Amino acid sequence: PFDVDILTQTAQVASLVLQRETDSQALEVALATDQLTGANNRATFEAQVEVLNPADLPVAVLYVDLDRFKAINDGHGHAFGDRVLCDTVDRIRGSIRTDDTLARLGGDEFGVLCRRIATGAAHDLLDRVRCSLNDASGSEFVALGLGASVGMAIAQTEIELAHIIERADARMYLVKHARSPGLTDDARPVVVAGSGV
Repeated sequence: PFDVDILTQTAQVASLVLQRETDSQALEVALATDQLTGANNRATFEAQVEVLNPADLPVAVLYVDLDRFKAINDGHGHAFGDRVLCDTVDRIRGSIRTDDTLARLGGDEFGVLCRRIATGAAHDLLDRVRCSLNDASGSEFVALGLGASVGMAIAQTEIELAHIIERADARMYLVKHARSPGLTDDARPVVVAGSGV
């Protein structure tokens, strides 16, 4: 009986330790993830950019902003808007490499971090992402006039890693304004995005 009690208590302690470890891992995932889309969140994305080092070069960051999202979200409801955001993540994820980092940066903005990517490959990836978000075939969202502006910044040296997210963001705005000056959520639908490097 004494041995059985010890074994029972040991099993209970082991079970508690295992449950605590499982809960801890689940909490880590929850803290790192955007709960709606399942993509990484902004804090995780920025943390990964901060720890980039020369071994990761060349590095590319894509910054994606949906056009007219607010108007479509307001006109069709927030549940529809949530579906648009999830569909956006699915389309981007299907266009990038498996080891690239995808994040929802907030609202209708998304980022992609690509380590060890040549300039030509980065441009190809940019084109794939842009086309996946602006191709009207099979997308009820794009058919409504929702498109995406995509900007990209590339770092070839460690010095160029500084402010790479901000540079990609700035290039995205250049793309948006070059395509349609004054594009707002109430503007004419535009579904073809350019690129910036």
